[in-house]
Amino acid sequence: MKNISTVCILLMLGFGLAAQTVEINWDQTFGERSDEVITQSLEASNGTFISVGYTTSVSGKGQDGLIAILDTRTGQKIRMTNIGGNKDERFDGVAQTNQGTFLVVGTTSSSGAGKKDGWLIEVDAQGNKIQEKTFGGAGDDAFKGITYDPETSTAFLVGQRDGGSGGDIWVVSWKETGVEWNKRFGKKAYRNIAGVTDGGDGIVVVGTTSKSNLRPADDIYMVKIKSSGEEDWVRFFGERDYEEAGDVKRMPNGDYILVGTTNAQGSGRLDAWLLRTDQQGYQKWNRPFGGRDDDEGLSVAATYDGGIILVGRSRSHAPNARANKAYVVKVDAGGTLEWQRFYGGSRDDEATAVLLSHDGRLLISGTVQSKGAGNKDGWAMALREGSIPSADMLVSMKSSIEMVRMSPVELHTHDQKLKPTDQTYLSLRVDNVSELDLPDLRLKVQTTSGAKGVTIWESNFVGKLEAQTPAMVRIPVSASEQLESGKVGLRLQVLSGNVPLAETAAVLEAKKPVPARLDIANYQFKMMTQERGANYPNIRLTLDLNNSGDYSTRDAIIQLGIPQGLQIVSQRGKLGMVPPGGRATAVFEFRRTANYRSDRATVVCVVLNQGQEQSRQPYTLDLNNPEGTFAGGQTQMGNMLIWTEPNQDEIDINNITTQDPEFSIRTTIVTNQRIRMADVGVYVNDNALEGNKELDEELIAPKAGFNTYTYRNKIRLKEGENIIHLDVNGAESRKIRVVYTPRSRNLHVVSIGPQHADLKYTSKDARDFANAFRSQEGRLFENIRLEEYTQPDNTTREAIQKAILDMENKYRNGEILDNDVLVVFISSHGVVGTGDRFKLLPTGYDSRYGDRFTIDYQSDILDPLNQIGCKKLIMLDACHSGASGSRSATAADTRRSEMVNRINASAPGLSTLASCKSFEMSYEDDSWQNGAFTEAILEALQNKKIMDRDGNIFQASTDDNFLTIAELYNYLQRRVTQLVNQYKPDAPTGQTPYMTADELSMNLPLYEFTQR
Repeated sequence: MKNISTVCILLMLGFGLAAQTVEINWDQTFGERSDEVITQSLEASNGTFISVGYTTSVSGKGQDGLIAILDTRTGQKIRMTNIGGNKDERFDGVAQTNQGTFLVVGTTSSSGAGKKDGWLIEVDAQGNKIQEKTFGGAGDDAFKGITYDPETSTAFLVGQRDGGSGGDIWVVSWKETGVEWNKRFGKKAYRNIAGVTDGGDGIVVVGTTSKSNLRPADDIYMVKIKSSGEEDWVRFFGERDYEEAGDVKRMPNGDYILVGTTNAQGSGRLDAWLLRTDQQGYQKWNRPFGGRDDDEGLSVAATYDGGIILVGRSRSHAPNARANKAYVVKVDAGGTLEWQRFYGGSRDDEATAVLLSHDGRLLISGTVQSKGAGNKDGWAMALREGSIPSADMLVSMKSSIEMVRMSPVELHTHDQKLKPTDQTYLSLRVDNVSELDLPDLRLKVQTTSGAKGVTIWESNFVGKLEAQTPAMVRIPVSASEQLESGKVGLRLQVLSGNVPLAETAAVLEAKKPVPARLDIANYQFKMMTQERGANYPNIRLTLDLNNSGDYSTRDAIIQLGIPQGLQIVSQRGKLGMVPPGGRATAVFEFRRTANYRSDRATVVCVVLNQGQEQSRQPYTLDLNNPEGTFAGGQTQMGNMLIWTEPNQDEIDINNITTQDPEFSIRTTIVTNQRIRMADVGVYVNDNALEGNKELDEELIAPKAGFNTYTYRNKIRLKEGENIIHLDVNGAESRKIRVVYTPRSRNLHVVSIGPQHADLKYTSKDARDFANAFRSQEGRLFENIRLEEYTQPDNTTREAIQKAILDMENKYRNGEILDNDVLVVFISSHGVVGTGDRFKLLPTGYDSRYGDRFTIDYQSDILDPLNQIGCKKLIMLDACHSGASGSRSATAADTRRSEMVNRINASAPGLSTLASCKSFEMSYEDDSWQNGAFTEAILEALQNKKIMDRDGNIFQASTDDNFLTIAELYNYLQRRVTQLVNQYKPDAPTGQTPYMTADELSMNLPLYEFTQR
């Protein structure tokens, strides 16, 4: 039985008890004389609001699927589309693809193989149908939801097959190329499907149980299904009475939130029920919400402030209410009620879907009877909380602090070129490198040149981007049939609200395909061995042909025309289909007869594709050539490429080894054409090389119609095998094989720990850090060179300055090489000195002299290190609060941390890892005998397993036996915070390590664990 709580009754009677301001931004209905019912909604990345469901047909032909597109800013209807046949159809899920189209799933009775079939419709941004597919068999099949994985462009269609017989949950993994797998899960254990969400690797499905050996009826189940099609885990929730699932969503941190209905707890007959679980589906907490009457939870979403919104329907809005109103509840991350509201009129109204807009508003959709054009109408509204973050604060900061970095732009086509009718997308990574959460982030795209026939989404909303967090942005691009070849210039700008934060430029290559064309790239005549009894030897003509078009050839044939007196002995001239960029070879053998009197012969090669002549080339042959093998003639494509560096006549170009990462090439190009830089393609392992190229063109006196060019370049090699070749208008050079083996890497560790009266463990931190690397020699690094500065005589100001300058000198003298790694660890006090300069305190520091005898972090540490060309990592623990830990944080304490991170962020070529974020301090404790930062580093280097407060185990690396900088950083962020919270609960600030790093450094292996 339920316990009726006085508190819950008061909450029901006073729905506005919270002081939080909640305003209706807009409130719209959409519909006609028929009934419209909304089942699911999403906000597209271009800012439009799309709701799907079904509508009853005025013509009496049953239900149609309904798609409504609204303007998110105003709620005004852009378009409403009905899709269906002569029987019943409905939509129950919608997802956006990378290409900017929308996949809508549901059920159809008008087409397919059975009574009802799973139904997939793809529509464009205006709601126009692109394609339609049905799935299922002879029974009743239906899709109830969909998720889309943008990383793999995979949609997971989720529903029930044959009414659930033979398997309760039906999942189809579908790509544009077709079905990847089609499986069913459960057997008479799961009665229905109420919600589907992304599961990281796969999907999570919730619904209500049937009575089975797994669980009694009328509980809530949650099943995780991997993207490979295997069931990962299943969880159940509920008591001995009735529970029913409504929806599930995945939160930004990987937790799950479930909403549904229960009569086992709460205040009324039915109550909305909200649960939160961890990433493995284990319950963290659950809460009922509602009043004395029936309240049901139908949809749920996470908010930008870490809270949760649930929506549904309620009759607890007034005593003895006879109709439902839409019910909206806001709780904090722990489930504590912040506010609740009821919306609607005197007839039944309900909210069936909720989501968060890019700017933090709550977009709620549902069905209304209290207003509108018909008995039931689609209903949508936007609510704005007073706590929504604003970008106004960034206006004064953006000029002095780098906030956003943008990666290069990638076009997702097979050859990185845009062609007519392409429907594809651009992608780039946007990194929030600041320590601020950036609200309402969006990427604005403008075409600056060559935009004819190209359509790109101009506004691409990301939403809130947390501090030190990346986001992958995908921008739909389409090309019309009228696309012309050329370059399309783009300007891409990142904004928070209307505040510009960063911008970059990009160029797309548009290519209008050309028909298939076979050109003769190379040819060779060869005098064969004279057969016994023959008057003359056979002559073999070998033709290498290249398809320079964008389509495959069909029925390609090479015909050979020869003078009378010559006789064709054998021929292989039928080439058939040659793909774009493909090569083919034709071979002919002919023989001179006694009737042929001349010593020269001209043969003509004719290239035919589908019966149409594409080219006709004559070749003149000296029949008495004593060399036996020769090439020549008047071909247009007879370009000849000769390697002069490396010299193909002096060294074996198939077996070159080097330890130099750059490889110089020089080629002589002999041709009867005038060639341009664009005609020369450089390929490494069959990938086109982008970068600086030089073409020194020099025309020499024509020889038989040919000109000579020289091409030079420097190739940046990849470790291992590099196969290099050139292509000049379809003619290819010989391939060069270069094996690049980098010089053995050495690791240089400089560990500095001055001694201070109010800090116990700075010197020990440095000693322990250095000792941890002594076992690494001969593992990842050939040599380990340790420099330890922990004694009073070698941690003075002059000694530390000299230690850093020694590193610069060793680089100049060749003791530190470009492929080495240098790690500098410093544990000390820091102060902000004269001129806003950050200073480190050496041993023996005397405050009476101000900062005259301190170490300037910029000029004494960073500037010398910037002169060193190898990979460099600085680990800095210089914001200590003292051995016992302060009880309060002063402005000077937090300003030190802010200064460190600001300097680190501006240091080019350095990866810097600071012990805490701005406005935090670092701590040491007798329990650790180290600083928290060093303690966590030492644990990471042992790959120690740690349990968090929820019982989850984590460690620095689980994939292999190596620790990368990224893995170390991720571990430190989690473990340092845990140590400080556990051992220093009264600390005035938290402690979270902070890092600025380039992507290459983050992936660098730093340490090999002892166990093998």
